Amino acid sequence: MSHYLLVSGKLKLAIKMGTFRR
Repeated sequence: MSHYLLVSGKLKLAIKMGTFRR
């Protein structure tokens, strides 16, 4: 479950920054 949260947070951060790159 921790991994999922981390991924979700990273995705949200990327969207907020406007960068959809891994």
